[in-house]
Amino acid sequence: MLEKDHILLKETLLILLLSTLLASCTKPVEIPVHVLRDTKIIEVNPTFSSRIRLSDVYEKIRFIRLETSDNSRIDEVTKLIITSKNFIIGTTQNILIFKRNGDFNREWISKMKISRITDIYVDTTTMEIDVFDAKAKHLHRFDSLGNLINEWNIGLDAYSMYPSDKNTYCFYSGNAYYNKSKYKVNFFDLRTKRIVARAFP
Repeated sequence: MLEKDHILLKETLLILLLSTLLASCTKPVEIPVHVLRDTKIIEVNPTFSSRIRLSDVYEKIRFIRLETSDNSRIDEVTKLIITSKNFIIGTTQNILIFKRNGDFNREWISKMKISRITDIYVDTTTMEIDVFDAKAKHLHRFDSLGNLINEWNIGLDAYSMYPSDKNTYCFYSGNAYYNKSKYKVNFFDLRTKRIVARAFP
């Protein structure tokens, strides 16, 4: 899959998921305008559906064998990010970087202990890596060498995250009973360090 297709598909699936959830709510949910400023909204009508052919989604499919050794063992994969040069694989314990031909590049190692990684986001311009530690309920931002740049106490356990803009993260928590929030989706402002919007009770 080409990188642009991967990015477009991922963003489209995220928007479709959020739109579908919005459509299924019995009560309207108001989200501040600044949260959705850079978000494209797609209307979804669940009463109509059609089959999607793989040829409409992918231009070509090929298998790439990843080099594995004692230094590049892959456990449970939680995220795959494709850049122009690398495959970045996030697991529950670490982050592995492979070249596009499958050769092992290096293991990304943070300079601090992370308990349980549930999601990562990579800024492909700066190569800064945002790592969410679900056990500690913290979002950490590192440079490409693993040095801590910043961190935020989100106060929630979350399964996934995605930036809605450069200052706001969307966290999906599902129905985790131990979370203080009773909402499945929470928008966290990195500047004010607080949740600014919630959706899907």
